[in-house]
Amino acid sequence: MESDAGAIVEYYINFVTSIMLIVFNLVISIYFVIQISPQLSLVSAFYVPMAVLNTVLFKNKYRALATKQKDYSDRYFGFINETFSNIKGIRSYQMEKWTVQKFKGFIQENFALLKRSMLIGNISGVISQMVSLCFTLVLIYLSALLILNGQLTIGSMVAFNTYNDKLFDAVSRIMNLNLNAQSVIVCLDRIKKMDEEPCETEESRAELAAPIHHILMNHVDFGYSSDVPVLRDVSLSIAKPGLYGFVGQNGCGKSTLVKLLLRFYDYDAGSIRYNDIDMMDLSMAEIRRNYTYIAKEPFILKDTLLNNILLADARQLPEEVKRACERAGLAAYVGSLPEGYDTVLNEGGSSLSSGQKQKINMARMMIKKTPVYILDEVTSDLDGVAEKEIMGIIREVAQSAIVLFITHRAAPLMECDRIYVMSEGHIVADGTHAELLERNELYREMFARKQSKEDDDEPQT
Repeated sequence: MESDAGAIVEYYINFVTSIMLIVFNLVISIYFVIQISPQLSLVSAFYVPMAVLNTVLFKNKYRALATKQKDYSDRYFGFINETFSNIKGIRSYQMEKWTVQKFKGFIQENFALLKRSMLIGNISGVISQMVSLCFTLVLIYLSALLILNGQLTIGSMVAFNTYNDKLFDAVSRIMNLNLNAQSVIVCLDRIKKMDEEPCETEESRAELAAPIHHILMNHVDFGYSSDVPVLRDVSLSIAKPGLYGFVGQNGCGKSTLVKLLLRFYDYDAGSIRYNDIDMMDLSMAEIRRNYTYIAKEPFILKDTLLNNILLADARQLPEEVKRACERAGLAAYVGSLPEGYDTVLNEGGSSLSSGQKQKINMARMMIKKTPVYILDEVTSDLDGVAEKEIMGIIREVAQSAIVLFITHRAAPLMECDRIYVMSEGHIVADGTHAELLERNELYREMFARKQSKEDDDEPQT
């Protein structure tokens, strides 16, 4: 976005500031060239098509090179971002040499592109200069003949060459602007493609008369690509506050389902309704205003602890944030910080444990009052004691709100009012924990495995 937009702006600023001078020089030089010698001006006129021919020959090469350079730039900065984002993994797997070799490959590719750019530029420049030199020599020769025949004076010849040089320079500048425009065209095409991507900016749509109190999914199908379905024929109805669990093997579509409810993606078939209003008739802002979404991977900004929690609702007072932190079990951690709630956290929360990040998420949840909460494995990184404390908070919230809870742990499932069992993109069963243990073999097996694993993970006394 920055590179392409900057290149376009720079080109047009250069174009606007140059074109007036170019046109002025072109008009003045043409006028005086014709006035001094109509015969020689006819020869000068042939320079223009030759210069245009040179531009036509190299125009496509410049554009193809610009496309390759932009593609290289995208891949290079993607590699740099990926490397620094995964630096711990690179170290742990001892991939430093592989990373350095890949970096050297990018440098070599860039060097090859630079050589190609210099080669094309030099060949184009040499041809342009040779054409200009040839025309200059021809004009000098013809000028000498005209002087011998008494049709031109030496002073007029000097004046003609001066204005003719300005004419050639103006034409060369126009041709260079045309060649430079090829890279700008590539930038414009890239920005146009980006502009054609789906955008969440919407016109005004219907608004909910009341907060969401009824969620209805009716035969919903969805796939990230047209040939690989992720959800198939999913139907559910939630019409009262409570804790609703979603359980299933990895990749069965649990997280995708709740992302559809937030309209991070649009479903392929079926319908989703809120309070009997079709989701597609509501703006994304109206939908998300009714949700608090706590993802499995918390996001932490390089800002104070207080401001990180206030991301959920900037209108809350610091006292409310402190109460939420105490309930989430963060009080001891805050007390250990040098500046308490005003301590600036590291980028990405690198100084925080996974459990502390989740507790910050829970504090955010408690200060943001919405009718629907989506919690995606928020207890996965907590120990047994912390998990019980957090589940107590979630149960309290679920008394007055709809809480959709994705979990892979056995203990939270027993707290749910209703559980939806998913397999291969379907909801294959739903009911209370006791009902599913009694009549659903898949749930019974999953619960037994989870409970056994958690028992094994408990510290021995």
